Amino acid sequence: MEPKFPDPKLFSHPDATDPSDSSLWYYMPFESTVTLSAQNKWFHNTTDLYTKSLKSLERTFNLSTAQNNILVLNSPPNRDGVLIPSNVTALHDLATRLGLEPGRPIPNNVALEKAATASSVYNNDPTYGAGKAVDGNPDTRWASQETTPWLEIDLGQASTFDQVILNEYSDRVQSFQIEYWDGAQWLEVANGTTIGESLRLDFPEVVGSKVRLSILSASDYPSIWTFKVQFSNSAYRQWREAEFGSGSATNLVAQDTADPDGDGLPNILEYVLAEHDPLVPDSPPRPVQVSTNGRDYIEYRLEKRPGVSPESLDLLFSSDLQTALWNVPEDSGNGDIVVEDTPDHWLLRMDLALHTQGFFRARTAIW
Repeated sequence: MEPKFPDPKLFSHPDATDPSDSSLWYYMPFESTVTLSAQNKWFHNTTDLYTKSLKSLERTFNLSTAQNNILVLNSPPNRDGVLIPSNVTALHDLATRLGLEPGRPIPNNVALEKAATASSVYNNDPTYGAGKAVDGNPDTRWASQETTPWLEIDLGQASTFDQVILNEYSDRVQSFQIEYWDGAQWLEVANGTTIGESLRLDFPEVVGSKVRLSILSASDYPSIWTFKVQFSNSAYRQWREAEFGSGSATNLVAQDTADPDGDGLPNILEYVLAEHDPLVPDSPPRPVQVSTNGRDYIEYRLEKRPGVSPESLDLLFSSDLQTALWNVPEDSGNGDIVVEDTPDHWLLRMDLALHTQGFFRARTAIW
């Protein structure tokens, strides 16, 4: 196996007849071990409370895993044997940014090494050619020579995708759009303002043979390190297809906010909640009064569907629906407010003596 782009990990056997003969070389992928600590500490330290930024961790992932190399992220436990919360959050956020799900393979980048064209290339220098954004090398980039360029990827065939990940050089883009070619016309699937060092865009799955990034405004000539086009095939999408059939992506009753059984719960909440069927009316979960440890509480509890990721739902509270804003309460630690997020349920419990009136809301947003 040889690397696809320059890489120092090329070796030849000591007894090779001619060490300079590249046909005798072999490629040795290596393991890169990186600490999550912002201070680059390998072991727990009481002063080490911060984690490397999400952007830098994604860059580390791209550099370290290129060409089949392995990345190990070090997260040492504290003196109680518990992982530092900031490290746990960083690992979770990195997985989310990369489109990773537990127990599922890494999403396939259908744009990798595909033919690419652009409206311009900086100084017509092939070092900055359009293909550099899809060559799999995190150290190469496409650079344009105008402030409103476009970059088009020919996927070679009709492909299903629902996710785009962009890595920009130097934060120059001010507005952009993503389009795909459906065989007859260009259709927009996403747009935004800035891209920055890393941006993940999710949208309902589409089928197209080409994808185009159009920069609508920029402070200088834009440049893109990486342009990934992926099909996440998430657990939620699999559930939706099982419930509504293979055409669920375009079926109106299968959309996230649709409520085909008329029970007041949109499909996306039916998925998140255990033992709920989107085609059979269910009773929406309601707050109840409970007593524990000599205190009276109003409790709102939601049972999780097995395998649902913890970030998929928030429980919010408002005291009057008018002047008070919706907020996500935090556990008070003294029993006034109890918040639980376990593998099988979410729970929010408020002391009735302190909260004589209140409203609860379940909010979810997943792909």
